[in-house]
Amino acid sequence: MEKSILSKTIDILRFPIMLGVVAEHAFFQTPSGDGYPVYSTVKFFLSDVSTEVLPPPLFFLVSGMLFLWGLEKLSSSIYFQKIRKRFRTVLIPYLFWNLLILGVLYVGQTFFADLAGQEATRVSDYSIKDWLWAFWDTSKGTAYASATVGDPVYFPFWFIRDAIVLFLLSPIIMFLLKKTGGWILIPLGAWWLAAGFPDIPRWVYGVAGFSPRAIFFFCLGAWTVISKKDFAENILGNKNAVFILLPVVAAGIVIAWLLKGNTLYQPFIRIYTLAAVLLCFCVAARFSSKGSRVWAFLSGATFFLYASHGYLVKILPHVVIKKTGLSSDWGFVLLYFSCLIASLAICLSVYWILKKTAPRILGAITGGRC
Repeated sequence: MEKSILSKTIDILRFPIMLGVVAEHAFFQTPSGDGYPVYSTVKFFLSDVSTEVLPPPLFFLVSGMLFLWGLEKLSSSIYFQKIRKRFRTVLIPYLFWNLLILGVLYVGQTFFADLAGQEATRVSDYSIKDWLWAFWDTSKGTAYASATVGDPVYFPFWFIRDAIVLFLLSPIIMFLLKKTGGWILIPLGAWWLAAGFPDIPRWVYGVAGFSPRAIFFFCLGAWTVISKKDFAENILGNKNAVFILLPVVAAGIVIAWLLKGNTLYQPFIRIYTLAAVLLCFCVAARFSSKGSRVWAFLSGATFFLYASHGYLVKILPHVVIKKTGLSSDWGFVLLYFSCLIASLAICLSVYWILKKTAPRILGAITGGRC
């Protein structure tokens, strides 16, 4: 495999993946539900078929690639060396940011109750169980939880939580991929696809830290690098790949629009996601030879942007709506983009200041990614 092509492609993808995460989290619940057609349309194209479905698969695909990159076998010494490295680069930032958010919630619930809301157990009232589950699955403790699989108290970090589990399970993953010649990906993909159908058993969604989406794409990324297939040369290096995939993805968006509200919508979105993820890689490969100081800065800021944006991008529109009584359709669209841009500007500015004034602290809280 041509490492330079794939590694440069991954570098190009880092910031767009996190930009997609921020853009997805910037969407907010309107006061009167879905009675805003313009805002709903914007949300469909910028969320339902893009930022909601693409960043997680891309993140886990890249994680699987990087963790098992260039390995013929995963010996115990290499495995523990990798786990020790992830302790510094992943686990310490994971613990720090979740603790920080618990502190922010405590201050908010104590001094700004009108903005913090009353939908969750107060941090000051946490039991030992609440404190433990806050770092893994708040649906088991406090009221902060997603509709399917619970998030840690700092909800964007479910990515990292699931990645930690997959890192620990990497010897089993590598064994199964090699033993089956990659065919294990078929039942894993079927599991992920099945999770899109309505009225399925609860266990199909997985549990916190063990979701079919994370497992399938991590294993797919791992298989890409350990199978010695010429993914970089035949796919990323194929100049026609973008022109082949682009109409496929465009048709997928149209079909998704027509299937809105249909029981086949979510299963179809999963199939569409596979083509869209591949298109993202191919587009990034086309720009892999281009670089700039600005792009280098944005790539370096990726983890800090991911770690710092979560509640900021949620609080800003909540405060504006509460204080202004905003209720117009186009007003919500303008508010979305304004809060998204403001959140990006604030996070990147803080990153730049810390990089200049406190690089060691920045390195510690980002796992050295700065």
